Amino acid sequence: MRILSILFFIALIISSQAQVNDDFTDGDFTANPAWSGDIAKFTIDNEELRSDNSIASDVFYLSTPSTLAQGDLEWRFRVNMKFSTSGANYTDVYLMADSADLTAVTNGYFVRIGNTKDEVSLYKVVAGVQTQLTDGTDNKTHNKNINLKITKGAFGSWEVSADYSGGISYALEGTAIDNDVTASRYFGFYVKQSTASFHLKHFYDDIYVGLKFVDVKSPIITNTAAINDSTIRLMASEVVDVSTANFILDNGYGTPTRVSASGSSVDLTYSSALVSGTYQLAISDLKDISGNSLDTTVQFTYFQAKKPSIGDVVFTEIFADPTPVIGLPDAEYIEIYNKSSEALDLENCTFSDGGTPAVFPAVTIPPSGYLIVVKSGNEADFLSYGNVIGISGFPALNNAGDNLELSNASGDVLDAVSYTSAFYHDDIKAQGGYSLELIDFLTQCKTIGNWRASLDASGGTPGSE
Repeated sequence: MRILSILFFIALIISSQAQVNDDFTDGDFTANPAWSGDIAKFTIDNEELRSDNSIASDVFYLSTPSTLAQGDLEWRFRVNMKFSTSGANYTDVYLMADSADLTAVTNGYFVRIGNTKDEVSLYKVVAGVQTQLTDGTDNKTHNKNINLKITKGAFGSWEVSADYSGGISYALEGTAIDNDVTASRYFGFYVKQSTASFHLKHFYDDIYVGLKFVDVKSPIITNTAAINDSTIRLMASEVVDVSTANFILDNGYGTPTRVSASGSSVDLTYSSALVSGTYQLAISDLKDISGNSLDTTVQFTYFQAKKPSIGDVVFTEIFADPTPVIGLPDAEYIEIYNKSSEALDLENCTFSDGGTPAVFPAVTIPPSGYLIVVKSGNEADFLSYGNVIGISGFPALNNAGDNLELSNASGDVLDAVSYTSAFYHDDIKAQGGYSLELIDFLTQCKTIGNWRASLDASGGTPGSE
C-alpha cells in the first residue's frame, strides 16, 4: 500500500511538472515557465507575449518544456495576429515536439493558424514529414482574436475547436484519429512573417497544457429581456443546448411557439403579444455542451413600447474602424441610447450617413437602455455584449469622418452627429481598433468636445455605459 501511495505521488509530481500555464502577467517569459529560442524576437506587451522581430521573410520561435503526450489531454491558448494571414504569414503552435528548436522538429503535432486558406488546421510531423490531419473553415483567421482548444483522447482521438471572437464559445473546427507520435518534450510558437506590415503584430496569451478539463458546472442565466412584444431573449454563461429544454411563461402564456439558440443566446417566440408587466419564466433541462443541466426560474419586466420622438434617442458610440483588432469584434457598429423613461419601438426608424437610409426591423429599446446596431449578419459577434440588432443596408462608416442621422418613421431627425478623426483626441487610437464614445448624454452639445476615444482596454463598450 505504501509503495502504491509513493508511486501515486510521484506520478502526480511528474504530471504537474509536465503541465504548462502562462498568462504573462508577471511580465517575463524567461521563468515560471522558462521559454527558450529566439528570445530577442519576442517581448511582453500589456501582459501578452508579442513578436518583436522586424526582419522581413523570417521565421522565429519560442518553446518551453512539455512532456504530456499520453492520456486525455487538452491545450488551450489565445492567438491574435493583427493582420491578414497568408501562406507567408502564419503561426504554427506546436502541441507536442521532440525538439526545443521548432525549426527542426522531427516528430510532433502542431496547429497552423493562417496559411493560404486562412484557417485553423491540425498537422502531424513524423520523421520530418508534415501531414495535414484536419481541414478548418476557410477565411476565418484574418485579423482575429482567436481562442483555441485542442483535445486528444487516450487512443488518439483529436478535436480542434475555436472561438473567433476571443471568447470561450468554442465551435468544432475538425476531428482526427492519429496516435503516430507518442512522446513530447516541448510546446511552443513558430512564426513565419514576410514584409514590414506584418511585423510586431503576433500576440499570444492564456496558455494551458494539461489534463483534459471536465466540465461539471451547470450553465446559469445571466440576462433575461423581452426584445419585442413577442420575443424573450435569454443570455447564458456558456454555449447551451435547447434540444431537451422546457420553457414555461406565467400569466397564461405557457410554452413558446418557437425556440432558437445561437451560442449562449436563446430566443423564445410567443404567438400572443406580451403586455406591460413583470413575468416569471420557468426553465428546465437547459444543458451546456457537456450535458450539465439547469433548472431555474427567472424574472423580467416588459414595457409596451411607444414610437420615439425628437430627443428620445441619441448616438452614444461609433465604431468606424475595427482594424487593427484590439479586443472588439472585427465589425462596425453604432450604439444608441434611450434617454426617455419609456420603452421605445424603433421599427421603421432609419439610420443613414447621407445615402440610402437603412430601415430598422421590429426592435424595442428599454428606458435608459442601450442598443447595438450592426450590419445584418454580424449580430452573433455582439450577442455577448447586450441588446443587438442587425439591419440591412447598414452604411459603411468612414474612418476619417462621416455625417450620421437617426430618424423616426415620420422622418423627424432623432439625433445627428458629424464626427471626424479629431473626435478621438488621440492620434494612436484614431488609427483604428477603438470606438468613439459620447461623454455626456444629457447635454445638447454634439461637437468634438463631447466625444473621445474609448478608455476601455478592449477598445469600446458596446451595450454598456
